[in-house]
Amino acid sequence: MNTRRLKVFLFLICLAALPQLDARAALFQSQSDLNQSADDALARANREMNSMMQKIIKQNASDKVFVARLRASQRAWIAFRDAEIAARFPLAKGQDAQFEYGTVYPMCVENELLGLTQDRIQQLKQWLTPEPEGDVCEGSWPMKQDE
Repeated sequence: MNTRRLKVFLFLICLAALPQLDARAALFQSQSDLNQSADDALARANREMNSMMQKIIKQNASDKVFVARLRASQRAWIAFRDAEIAARFPLAKGQDAQFEYGTVYPMCVENELLGLTQDRIQQLKQWLTPEPEGDVCEGSWPMKQDE
């Protein structure tokens, strides 16, 4: 696939992956506006994920082993996230990434990061949401407290 086709293909994928924007509004926004919207959505998701991590840590402060392992899990998730983005945009070479993928590159990366971050938020919610009693596979997830 030549570079021009790759850029068009990536643009279409990224445009389809704009969950935070109305498609009609996207037609009237500059690429810079679209990049900023994607950046803002990712920043909100990162704040939510970090807030959730703090709640889980606070809720389990007395369990030092769990907290240490949760933090290790988060560090591993960040490494996975970064490797996943590198795999999705393999031609990116630092500052040459925008040249390789076009002006949509920042938006595409942030939309991919947003999706991964939203998935991680759902994973983290499991430590804040009690599981039904009797589930022997819940591990460290909290069980529903008797009333």
